[in-house]
Amino acid sequence: MYRILLLLALMSLFNGIKAVNVNGYLKAEGTQIVNNDGNFIIRGLGPGGWMLQEGYMFGTANMAGTQHQIRAMLEDLTDKATTDLFYEQWLANFFKLEDVQLVAHWGFNSIRVPLHYNLFTPPVEDEPVQGQITWLSKGFEMLDGLLSWCEANDLYLILDLHAAPGGQGKNADISDYDPSKPSLWESELNKQKMVALWGKLAQRYHNKTHIGGYDLLNETNWDLDNTGNDSGCTCNENAPLLALYQDVIDEIRLYDSNHIIFIEGNCWANNFNGLHSLADYDNNIAFSFHKYWNYNSQTEIQGILDLRHHLNIPLYLGETGENSNTWLTDMVKLCENLNIGWSTWAYKQMDIDDPFTMVSDKWQAIVDYTNGGAKPDKATAAAAMAEMTTNLLIENCVYNEDVVYAITQLPYGAASKPFKEHNIPGIIFCTDYDIGLLNDAWNDKGYQNLHGSTGIYTAPNQGYAYRNDGVDIEACLDFTSNGYNIGWTENGEWLKYTLNNITEGYYDITFRVASPQKGQLNLLIGSKAISPSQHIEVPNTNGYQAWSDVKYSNVFIGKNEKEIKLYIIQGGFNLNYIHFDLVTPTALPKEMSASGLQIKQVSSTNHLSVSINSSFNNKYHINQIQLFDMHGRIVESKPDFLFSGSSSISFNKADEKGIYILQLYADKNKITQKLIQR
Repeated sequence: MYRILLLLALMSLFNGIKAVNVNGYLKAEGTQIVNNDGNFIIRGLGPGGWMLQEGYMFGTANMAGTQHQIRAMLEDLTDKATTDLFYEQWLANFFKLEDVQLVAHWGFNSIRVPLHYNLFTPPVEDEPVQGQITWLSKGFEMLDGLLSWCEANDLYLILDLHAAPGGQGKNADISDYDPSKPSLWESELNKQKMVALWGKLAQRYHNKTHIGGYDLLNETNWDLDNTGNDSGCTCNENAPLLALYQDVIDEIRLYDSNHIIFIEGNCWANNFNGLHSLADYDNNIAFSFHKYWNYNSQTEIQGILDLRHHLNIPLYLGETGENSNTWLTDMVKLCENLNIGWSTWAYKQMDIDDPFTMVSDKWQAIVDYTNGGAKPDKATAAAAMAEMTTNLLIENCVYNEDVVYAITQLPYGAASKPFKEHNIPGIIFCTDYDIGLLNDAWNDKGYQNLHGSTGIYTAPNQGYAYRNDGVDIEACLDFTSNGYNIGWTENGEWLKYTLNNITEGYYDITFRVASPQKGQLNLLIGSKAISPSQHIEVPNTNGYQAWSDVKYSNVFIGKNEKEIKLYIIQGGFNLNYIHFDLVTPTALPKEMSASGLQIKQVSSTNHLSVSINSSFNNKYHINQIQLFDMHGRIVESKPDFLFSGSSSISFNKADEKGIYILQLYADKNKITQKLIQR
């Protein structure tokens, strides 16, 4: 029941871009991909890490980057039975019906599923009879299940052979390549097995309209021409790749003339030299390129656009992503403007640039080990493996709403929106700025990684935490926090926060800062700076985690204000939160204060307590009492009662240390009081 409730809650967050219903097979028609409704733009997502693990996605790359290395490491830490169970649960939990439902709801219209050949057939060296091919049921059963989920949710399913027999690239993690064994390019048996696998898949799915197509071989990176470039980026002929593609196409077309075939080049899919003849070899072909860490400009991909024009074939950006939200939004805009379908990578990993981040405290022991730490004992490793597979379920992952919004909403004109609900009085954590576009919801000097174009790596978020924008965020060590603070601030940067409920009045505003040097900031409420004549000074607190208060008093905030903007005037300091402390509520009627009604916090060891007193013994109807936490969330409410003289009230649910706001309604009047649980 909890899983269903969580799924519905996540779905309620988005309307999603409207997915085009599956209507017939996807086909190549000139430079377009079409179905029965005409031109079709693929908007896809790839659940990388599911059927093929890559160590960088799970923190093990320094010791175990390929799947076979990860498995060997886990067997060494535990045993074969424990490791077999780990992989069984991994495959069962990583990508389920609920995940597919979310993908469809967000507005994607396809899933590009990365396949490992060893789920369908064993390695050639493990065949009982050399030269013969044994088939395994596991992969086919998983694909059948995934296809049924896609059919139920109106999604195309594109099959992507990510790990071919033997492995197709020197970048070993991508294809589980083991250099101690013959690669795909060094073994005719491996090639024959790949051809046979595609024939088997085509035979099985030839009449399934929800199969979106066959992506024959992911990201070959091999020096097929012996040019001296291991990644195949300088190859001019690519003859072995051409011959293999022709063999696979021939095998597929023995059983299936319905489905489009996607062709990737050498050099991680982007070197199509020697492959142009495939445009005439089959009449239902598209070229699939990949795009990472470069500019989102037409100039950047002009070469592949020229190829589309000259060969009169469609293009498909089969893999892209692993960048900031701004980059993702711009990528989608670029592709859609050029009528190119796209598929983002990935879905779940231990990072912030995917829809879900996997979190496992116990798995950290294995990560630490791969980074030179102590080797965990068998019990510790087994517990880590069990927790990790359980935490693959979406209810145990961190949902990165901002990433999904950047891909499925912002490219199509959606407005910025609140990341969290902000109420005044209360605390607004600085990292909870609005979700939205650069220069609309936030501004930061560095906001995307373009090292593929510039040769210089730039982290969009230098703290690699919490949000996937250019805003730099790190773990916070302050006593009161949401776990994170803004860091690496630079002159001219700013953050916007949409306001929800405001109690009108005069406020003391406290900025929680830390810095080894002086700085300056200002705050705009609406369009007015709270300190118009001079900026607010940030002191040297002797460290980036040495937190101190900077207070600015007597600021009026009207009940109709919609937003605030926090400006970095002179950067170099960290920011945790802004605390709005109501000093004088303008809505308080004169007769209320004249009545002598007062609220006062009284000392208590176990809970918050207040006394209510009226010096005139007037009789009041206390309509409502509500206690809010620093996030503006209701912690506890009390029923109405008649009151005169004095009374006391205890709040048993305010069990966390920090600041609380009490609001009391007496007849038609309201009193607001700050309380502190120490």
